[in-house]
Amino acid sequence: IGFFLCSRMSLYGQDQKLADSLALIYGKGNLADSARMQLLRDLAFNEQNDLNLALKYSEELISLSAKLGNNLYLSRGYLQKGNKERLMGNLEKALDAYFKSADAANKANFIKGVGTAYSTIADVYSISGNHANAMLYYRKAISTLRQSDDSVSLGSAIINAGDEFLNKKYYDSALLYFNESQIIFDKTNYL
Repeated sequence: IGFFLCSRMSLYGQDQKLADSLALIYGKGNLADSARMQLLRDLAFNEQNDLNLALKYSEELISLSAKLGNNLYLSRGYLQKGNKERLMGNLEKALDAYFKSADAANKANFIKGVGTAYSTIADVYSISGNHANAMLYYRKAISTLRQSDDSVSLGSAIINAGDEFLNKKYYDSALLYFNESQIIFDKTNYL
């Protein structure tokens, strides 16, 4: 079993057709910086066919947002970079990007971003077989996401922590986490 809803599966659905449409806008190169940052984030998120291209969009977003001093988009850029690096099997690079995402999200006072970054850090530790660090960061993610209004991300972090317990054969703990995540998902009608 492998849930990892926050980072292994898209919460809101990646869309290659959307990425293709956005690439046409990107090619024109006539957007203001704020619109360009959002476009780059959307391109990095939605590009599925070419991970290197998605990584390029992420790195361009990181560069632009750093230049502009925009920690919110810096966090988003590093998150997307981490996601692409993880998908490419570069777990150390993914961790580095996720830690930078958490740092930038903290500076932007973007609680959901901090919690999401912690959850993705935990996912990488879980994939790597480092149970202690995985649980440390799942707990940080859950604690942080409880302060946000994003129930789906909270439920996803909780179910991923439950999955970590399940994989280690801590069935009672896994069941507690799964039950809590189900309550959250039922309240939000999230299948």
